[in-house]
Amino acid sequence: MRRSAVVVILAVGLLFSLSAVVMAHPPSKLALEYNRESGVLTVRAWHSVSDAGSHYVESYEVTVDGDRRYTLHASSQQGSGEAVALFHLGKLKDETEIHVKATCNKFGSLERTITVE
Repeated sequence: MRRSAVVVILAVGLLFSLSAVVMAHPPSKLALEYNRESGVLTVRAWHSVSDAGSHYVESYEVTVDGDRRYTLHASSQQGSGEAVALFHLGKLKDETEIHVKATCNKFGSLERTITVE
């Protein structure tokens, strides 16, 4: 009897932990736009959540030609659908690669790279 109770408790615990992972998800889309005139990179992360205070895009890592320029840590998301972050990169030359990684505070990340033209 005790062994079956332990198995049931472990199964219920596993079910709850898996449901939390299923509810957590990385951003679904990441759009990068670099403005050559202003030198500003706009990052839009689509991350649909029910509570932007507890489930949000937690961090952004920005690298330029492989060199880390910024790491931004957030404590919430501006809205329930899209998170926006701006980074001043200055004037970049043609063929410069800009890479961004956006990470959810609960589970997963999404990465995108653009090349300055």
